Formats: sequence, structure tokens, C-alpha cells
Amino acid sequence: MTASTIKLATTSEDRHIAKMAAVALGLTVLENAIPSPLPGVKPGLANIITLIVLARYGWRAAAWVSLLRVVAGSLLFGNFLAPGFFLSLSGALCSLAALAVSMHLPQRWFGAVTHSILAAFAHIAGQMMVVYLWLIPHSGIAYLIPIFATAALVFGTVNGLIAARFMDNDEKSETERALTGASGLPYGMRLLETLLQRGQRVHLVYTQAAQIVAKQELDFTLPSRPQDAEQLFAERFGKFSGELKVFGIQDWYAPMASGSNPGDAMVVCPCTMGTLGKIAGGISDDLICRAADVMLKEKRTLILAPREMPFSAIHLENMLKLSHAGAVIMPPNPGFYHHPQSVQDIVDFVVARILDHLGVEQTLMQKWGA
Repeated sequence: MTASTIKLATTSEDRHIAKMAAVALGLTVLENAIPSPLPGVKPGLANIITLIVLARYGWRAAAWVSLLRVVAGSLLFGNFLAPGFFLSLSGALCSLAALAVSMHLPQRWFGAVTHSILAAFAHIAGQMMVVYLWLIPHSGIAYLIPIFATAALVFGTVNGLIAARFMDNDEKSETERALTGASGLPYGMRLLETLLQRGQRVHLVYTQAAQIVAKQELDFTLPSRPQDAEQLFAERFGKFSGELKVFGIQDWYAPMASGSNPGDAMVVCPCTMGTLGKIAGGISDDLICRAADVMLKEKRTLILAPREMPFSAIHLENMLKLSHAGAVIMPPNPGFYHHPQSVQDIVDFVVARILDHLGVEQTLMQKWGA
């Protein structure tokens, strides 16, 4: 009989979830070492990790971290499938349900502290239901509700403040994004979506030609007013942890127009050969070209994704000139060694390579040899 080996393919997102679940489990171990004045009253330190993961990676990742922590903790403490396990599981499921609702509340008024308090109350409610319906079906447990509610309020507030402090300390890099009238707008939209989902601060500007191409390639209308565009992207992409600010093509008061306040990097994707030519010639007659000029003179990362074929001698000379000036020329030429199954996979390949050059963690494509 020949032994067989099953190799599970893991992504960087899987590894992030595993690391955060391990940290949450460590906090659970620490919490169990702290004497409790009343059985069932615990600070819930692991919820801090759940809140951080929720903000950074979304609800799905937070659910994985929370449930892995519950299962691994029960195995570690030897109470798997015991009443204590089901109490922890019911609390985790109810708190996750509360977070799924609270994350859709307006971010202007509801933050990590609100999420933490709601999750703490939901956790207690879930455990109380299990106790009443299964372990102690007696109305007398209602007398414990004020105690548990007070504990949920106090610990929920403290954990939320700690999580908020960690999230405030996260460094959000600022990326300037530009869309021009070249074909290939799906690359640009996917890049914008991924940057926002990864918690990046994005300043966006696009040309009138990009609006025409968006309608042609994506049946998608890019508004002319920046405020309308911000609202539209918020609705299109849903919940994201990044920040988006849209500027007009002639908004010379935008931060990216000055070397005194440049972003960390700039990506023009897709980039027309006309825009590339103006940047190569130092012509700053609109915000995109001026921002690119600022990137070059301030020695910041400038990535240009020209979508054209074939290239003329003028195109090649302009790209060589920009490469010598410090720009990164990245034509959206996808590879096929990852066996793409759809057009989206091909788009993700290009976007993943751009994110790698920006230094932004991505899970769109598995790295070679990983």
C-alpha cells in the first residue's frame, strides 16, 4: 500500500488568519489565568483581535479568527463538546452576528468601541440563552442580567478603546490613483477596490476619456462631480477599511499637485500613450501629469501601466526616458503559469503585480514557489 500525501494550498490571507487566531488564543490563555470575581465574567481580551481583523480584513476573516480561537481553545483546555465549549461557541456566533450588522452602520458615528460594546452584549445574550434553554432552565438567572450587562458595557468599552488604539497606529500609506482613456479600465477598477479593501488611503483622479471608456468597457458611469464619485464607489465596493478622496482633473488645490504634500506612490492604470508622453516631456497641464511630475522630482514611486499595442518608436523612447527618470513601466501583460480560469483571474494577475510593487499585501494571486 502506497502512502499518499495531501498538500493543501494556502494563501497569504490564510496565513494572516492563522497568525491572528494564534494571538487571540494566546490572549484566551492569559485571560483564563486571571482570577474571575464571578463565574462567566471575563474581560474577553480575544475580542480585541477580532475587532482588529474586522477592520483590516473584513467580517469573513474575523469570523474565521473567532471560531478558530473557540475550537482551538476548547481543545487546549480539554473541554471540547463540553458545556463550556457550547457557551463559548454561542457567544462567539451571536457576537459575530452583531458585528455583521454593526459594520454597516455609518462610520462617522460608529467605530470600534460601538462594535465592541454591541458584540459584548450579543456574546452575553447568546450565553444566557444557552444557560436558560439547556443548563439552568430557571427564571432566577434573570437576576444575573444586570451584573453581566454591566460587565459587557465595561469590558466592551475597554476592549474597543484598545482595538481603536491599535487601528489608529496602523500606518496607512497614501496612493494616488489615476484613470485615463486607455482600454483596460477593469485593471484600474480592480486595483482601486483592492487598495481600499486593504485599508489604504487613496486619492483618485480621472480624465473625461476615462469616463467614456468606463461606459464602453464596464457599462459603468463615472460621475463628473468628485462628491458623486465618492458616493458611487462606496456603494459599488461596499464596506472597506481604506479612505477614498476623489479630485477633479483641474483641481490644482489637491494635495498631489504640490511637492510639499505628495503621496507615497502613484499609479496611472490604465495609462494612455498621450498621458505617458506628456509626463515624459514634463508637461503638467492637468492634475494627473502634475502629480506624476511631483512623484518623479520627489523621488517617490510612480507606476505607469500603458495599454497599447504595438508600441511605436516614440512610445518606446518615452517609456525608456521615464524609466531612466525613475518611473516603473508596467504594461498590463498577464502571465498564464497560474492557470487562469476566468477574465477576472487575468485581471487579478496584473493588479497583484502592481500591489507587489506598492508594497501592499495581496491575496489575489499565489506567489511563485509559495
